Amino acid sequence: MNFLEKTISELSKAQTVAQLARHCRAGLTKIGISHVTYALVKQGRAFSDAVVSSTYPKEWQIRYLERSYATIDPVFIACRLSVMPVNWSHVRPPSSAGGAILQEAVDQGIGRIGLSVPVRGPDGTFAIASFTAQSEHETIFDDLHFQADLVLIAFYMHAQAASMFGLNEIKSALTPREIEIAGL
Repeated sequence: MNFLEKTISELSKAQTVAQLARHCRAGLTKIGISHVTYALVKQGRAFSDAVVSSTYPKEWQIRYLERSYATIDPVFIACRLSVMPVNWSHVRPPSSAGGAILQEAVDQGIGRIGLSVPVRGPDGTFAIASFTAQSEHETIFDDLHFQADLVLIAFYMHAQAASMFGLNEIKSALTPREIEIAGL
């Protein structure tokens, strides 16, 4: 079983959102992934209300939320503006505060090498799955095939979380009359 199959298999074992990152990392540690984080923001909600599953140190998770780092985190901002994966090594902080967050993450053991995948659901949800590695794996996220595998894993994580919250149900935007005319 390759790492992609193992990771997807591990994800299917998660019973709660809190377990998603741990199960995902179980399939990825042998190939150099240090941490996995998944954050789901429901439509109309702030990041402070996000549902988060992470293997980052608890102290960092608390600091990130308490200090509202999502508002100035250059990786988070890049994900909000993109549909493509964001390679952390290609992100240039627009401000000194953004650069300070990246340095603080390194100091907290998160690492400077990472890939974050933005995921958008049909119901307006927004999620990010982030994968980090240590410096000895410096070019791991430059491999486009590997990036594609992580995008697929991110979508599986989101599908698993969405099913836990009943977010997979697409509600009809049609009026009763439109449904009647369409014969649905």
